[in-house]
Amino acid sequence: MMDAWKKFEAWVRSSNFIRKVLDWSFGGGNQYLWFHGLAGLIAGLLAVVFNLHSGVAVGAVFFASILWEFVELLIDDVVVTYGSNERFYYDGFGDIVAATVCCWAVVAAADVAAARIIGNL
Repeated sequence: MMDAWKKFEAWVRSSNFIRKVLDWSFGGGNQYLWFHGLAGLIAGLLAVVFNLHSGVAVGAVFFASILWEFVELLIDDVVVTYGSNERFYYDGFGDIVAATVCCWAVVAAADVAAARIIGNL
């Protein structure tokens, strides 16, 4: 088991995986990250307003984000837009994470607030 971890650690260091995730997924290069986060916030708010289950809302946003990135891959020339396929994949990863985490934050806050109101916390 330790050998597998060491191999994984070496791969992360050799590919600069963490640096690429931070720079390309969440850094200044991802100019539409805010839009995906905003969409996740709005979807979470709509889920709260329409009393949807939190897991359904977060799962739906996660699935919709993946679908959106797939459609973008099909209709957009990602090499021209992003510079390379690899950069597009990191950008898409950041977009999916941003939308999902923002939706989760809204529905989790609403769940905590509802639990406090009815006296479960």
